[in-house]
Amino acid sequence: MEAGDWVRCISIRSSYCGWTGYVEWIKPPECKVILTLDDYDRPVRIERRALMRDFVVDNEIFLTDENIDALIDISLDMRDEAWFYELASRKGGERVGYPL
Repeated sequence: MEAGDWVRCISIRSSYCGWTGYVEWIKPPECKVILTLDDYDRPVRIERRALMRDFVVDNEIFLTDENIDALIDISLDMRDEAWFYELASRKGGERVGYPL
């Protein structure tokens, strides 16, 4: 596991079991994860410090355009420019914020 990896919470002791997010930083045995999808694949944005053992790397995460649109809305609401651009780049190569 490293920063930037997509992960899924696998700890049955956690209320976030089944949630998906990405790793912001790692300081073994802890990590900080930005949770982006709940266990029903609904968009969220929750930052959590957790034990690394509670997560498994899942870099094959599949986000639908609907998920990405909802996450983009959340990124705009939170004024998180870096997250906005990362999500916009996943929308099929649309050029957002770049001069023509």
